[in-house]
Amino acid sequence: MIKYYITYTHIFILFLFTYQYSQGQAISASLSGRSLLIKADSLINIQSLESAQEVLSLASAQALREKDTLSYLQSLNKKAYTFSKQAQYDSSLIVARASIQLMHELPYTDPILLAELSRSIGLVYELRDNDLSKAAEEYQKGLKVLNSLEGDKPYLSIELSKDLVIILLTKGLIDSASTALDTIINSQEIYFSEKHMELADTYRLKAVGLSISNYTIEAIKYYNKALSSLNKAKKSKRTQKGKADILGNIGNLHHLSGYYDSAFIYYSKQKNINEIVLSENDKSLANLYRNLSSIHQFKGYYDSAIYYARKSLNITELTLSKNHPDLAESYSALAITLQQEGKIQESLVYYSKSFEIIESNFGLNHWRTYNVLSQLGIAQSGLGDYTKSNEYFKQAISIGLNGDFANIESIVRNHLYLADNFIKIGDLEKANKAISKANELTHKLPSVNHQIFGEVQIRKGVLYNQQKNPLKAEESFLNAYKSFINIFGERHPRVGEILIQLAKLKIENQELVEAKELLWKAILSNTYEYEEVKLGVVPRSYNIINPLQTIQSLELLAKVEWEISETENDLSFLQKSRELYDTLLNLLAEILFETTQEEDLAQIIKLFHANYSSAINLLYEMKEKGILDEQEYLENHFNYSEASKGIVTSYSLFKHKALKSFKGKSNQVDSLRSITKEASFVKSQITTFEIEYPNNENLKYYQDWLFNLLNKKRQILSKLESEETTFKNFLEESMMKSVDIIQKEVGYTHTIIEYFLTDDKLFTLLIKKNETKVSAQTLNDNFLQQISNHQSLKNNDIENYARGSRALYDILIAPIKSDLKDIEKLLIIPDKTLWNVNFGLLLTDDKEHIDTKKLPYLLKDYQISYAYAVKLMGKNPPKQEQLDNKKVLALAYGDDNGTKPQLSSFRNTPLAKIRGTAFELKAIEKLVDGDFIYGQKATEALFKEKSSEYGILHLAMHGVMIDSSINESYLAFFADSLQEEDGRLYPFELTELDLSADLAVLSACETGAGKIVNGEGVMSIGRGFFNAGVKSLLLTQWPLSDAVAPEIMESFYQYLNKGIDKDEALRSAQLDFLENANNISANPYYWGSFFILGDTEPIDFRPRTPRWYYIVVASILLFLAVLALRKKKRRGQRS
Repeated sequence: MIKYYITYTHIFILFLFTYQYSQGQAISASLSGRSLLIKADSLINIQSLESAQEVLSLASAQALREKDTLSYLQSLNKKAYTFSKQAQYDSSLIVARASIQLMHELPYTDPILLAELSRSIGLVYELRDNDLSKAAEEYQKGLKVLNSLEGDKPYLSIELSKDLVIILLTKGLIDSASTALDTIINSQEIYFSEKHMELADTYRLKAVGLSISNYTIEAIKYYNKALSSLNKAKKSKRTQKGKADILGNIGNLHHLSGYYDSAFIYYSKQKNINEIVLSENDKSLANLYRNLSSIHQFKGYYDSAIYYARKSLNITELTLSKNHPDLAESYSALAITLQQEGKIQESLVYYSKSFEIIESNFGLNHWRTYNVLSQLGIAQSGLGDYTKSNEYFKQAISIGLNGDFANIESIVRNHLYLADNFIKIGDLEKANKAISKANELTHKLPSVNHQIFGEVQIRKGVLYNQQKNPLKAEESFLNAYKSFINIFGERHPRVGEILIQLAKLKIENQELVEAKELLWKAILSNTYEYEEVKLGVVPRSYNIINPLQTIQSLELLAKVEWEISETENDLSFLQKSRELYDTLLNLLAEILFETTQEEDLAQIIKLFHANYSSAINLLYEMKEKGILDEQEYLENHFNYSEASKGIVTSYSLFKHKALKSFKGKSNQVDSLRSITKEASFVKSQITTFEIEYPNNENLKYYQDWLFNLLNKKRQILSKLESEETTFKNFLEESMMKSVDIIQKEVGYTHTIIEYFLTDDKLFTLLIKKNETKVSAQTLNDNFLQQISNHQSLKNNDIENYARGSRALYDILIAPIKSDLKDIEKLLIIPDKTLWNVNFGLLLTDDKEHIDTKKLPYLLKDYQISYAYAVKLMGKNPPKQEQLDNKKVLALAYGDDNGTKPQLSSFRNTPLAKIRGTAFELKAIEKLVDGDFIYGQKATEALFKEKSSEYGILHLAMHGVMIDSSINESYLAFFADSLQEEDGRLYPFELTELDLSADLAVLSACETGAGKIVNGEGVMSIGRGFFNAGVKSLLLTQWPLSDAVAPEIMESFYQYLNKGIDKDEALRSAQLDFLENANNISANPYYWGSFFILGDTEPIDFRPRTPRWYYIVVASILLFLAVLALRKKKRRGQRS
């Protein structure tokens, strides 16, 4: 029966391979079977497998005609191999087995052919069935046949040996695989050195084995050997693809080692090749884009990370079925990136998609399902939905305990997440149960895991503290402390964390001296062991492992000293507290300058403002207790208040100034940041090896690497600080202005009002020409509600607006009204939520009946402008070649079609015509010279190309403001499908432009609105223009009426033309509009949105005399002088 079965199989094979015989008859008549086999080999080498199959069908048919048994069997063998490469494993197996049976029947024996067929069968077992044992049997069978041959062994023995190595690597038998590869490489280099591509593949396998064993440096050496071999091979699509793969492998190693810049370079090289040799939807590109996304993610460039994650997902969705497990992985990858950007709601969508696919493929009791549920739990916790988060964690835990895998450590962590959530919602009983279960599970771990045990003890400590059981809390924290000492030793951030927790307990129990001792120990534990660090001394930033942890310790120390001064009635402790705040703030400044991650930057800014708030409160107490006199208090208050504002912008401008002032030193500044970033990655690697691979030789490598980096950092800092004008002094001069200097700059009728908010107090700093004073008032509970009422104007709620605006006037302006006698101009520097207040629309008096035309607006009394901080006034430097201030670049979204817009038409609806923008530009065009662009010609590309050449930028556009993310807000230009730009100008794009305009008018909706960041002000579209170099801005706080804007803008430019200050020009334009308005349009909802930010100096619209004019005049005068001299000389000669 078997014989006949095989015979019929053979007949099927003949039919399968000869159905093209009649079509290829002409070709096969001219080419022999062996020639066709050579052609097929070439097609297989360049991965053109479908064409190779067609040629092999012709080859088998021709071999039958020629009665060439060997060529026929070889064609079947190559067919089997090509089928396996095409993942047509069933066909490959049928052909290979039929070929072997045919060789027995003929009888015909060819050892090499038998070995090749065994390899084809082995590949099926390996790739289709994942049966590595059967695959290995077939490969060994093939090797046994080849080893029976006398003399030199064919290259096939190398290929089969490599197949066996791959199985060893897959099974984790790394040492055996490495030994076998050394033998293979030796044979190839001696006997087959001309086979460059094949040798490159072996080097690559060796590198893979080394990288699995964490021998990164050696692995990179072998990858470079593989590249060198490929460079010697004939250039083809296959060699290029091979190079791309190896570049990607090297990129992966750098990626995993924390060399993200280097990884990015290799991935970029891989991308450059693959985008040429592969189709745009090739799956390899999806993996590459995912890697690029990960790199951008680690570097903190989340917009780019999300961009590449989406590109990867798009390809994966196109190339895989809707239910493919790899698609789930892509969904999860994008979800993680979105989650890190803070877009948790969107990340949940992709986590859910991933979960649906994984559940349908693997069921509930699978580790992949467990992982996604855990991720969903973490995401929901990030949203603050602790109940939903706990549902996911409970599902994951159930799967973990009942599924077909056992990762006890992960299940313990999920119990701890559960406990964290229960503590946050105040359910301490359930939190206790979750912690107890986690503690119970730790005993099931195969060996003592000090880290997991320590994590459990920390949660116990937190829980006991919540339950007001300080003794038990202290006991648990001490257990965690001992556990972490066993893993990390005395000097490690995790040890420092426990010491901080213990110090907090002591503070709550008023054991302040003991708390101080623990906090200084925490600072010491957070330093490297390379240098001697004394207890009670704050180390430099380069010797601190986790700077933010040291900041936390210093914060607590400053508060402890403050509390001791009260309990001991000793004022000297207040001075110690202040010294600690100064040390803390200086350290923060140093850390900020070296920070590269956006998320770290946001956290540091928050810490800056919180600690400046505490320091200002401390100053107030020191003044009240007589430690500081009025003048000392005023100066110190101003310095703290100013230093807390515009921090990020100040550092950006500092960097800009450094490029000019430091000259060669700017490279050192860049190096400092680069080293700091690299060091943070090395630290993470050290931590990983300390926990997971404590005896690995790479641990010493990373420790040495970190030591060298820190030495470089010390050298750069020493060099910068030893310059004639020191780096530190330069930094201070860039960041601060003294009160004396500011008073010299303030006009006699001008006043600067700088506000500073703490938790319960409002400080008001008043700077006039001949007077400076600080006042403080305690805020009542209704303060925030009054601001909310004032903001009701955005929703056209006049009654609530009037109520809030009158109350805010009494808080913000009335207390200093007597100091504003003879004052015409107010420069307001708000703080925190005060950025939501439109000071010009505050109401100075009560009115029984609300008549919007007659309301007592503050702008009727003063010119009002705003600034981020006093230190930023005049900071944007002009270009070396002065711009012609008269020149205006104005773009309007709409075209002039003769129909005026309605009062209720606003500029916040994308794709609406907003015809008023065209009327606006037409009116301005009659008043000032410049280039005025309308409708379809007003493109983003044109603006980016031309904007740096003009002194005034005027954009009458759609404004779209996204509260949750300023980087998603934009100005909408006309979108041209023929250009690369999408017609949306995002704030982050402005950083690439070199703008030096005197004024930017953003006549669109909400260009000055956005998320408020403490100390920084509003993160608005307009801020992007300021950071790009524009000196002053005219912005809007809420949606802009398309009918009102043209009238106010026309009037604004009329006043500017008269040489009036910008803030007075806007004020006059608004009051003119109000005077001529009817009862409806007089509503400030329509005209009150505008405000001026930045420099208010007038614009000189007189045409500048060109330089050539002076050159010509000077030349003529010189010529006349020479003529006169010659004439005088001739007269002298005559006489």
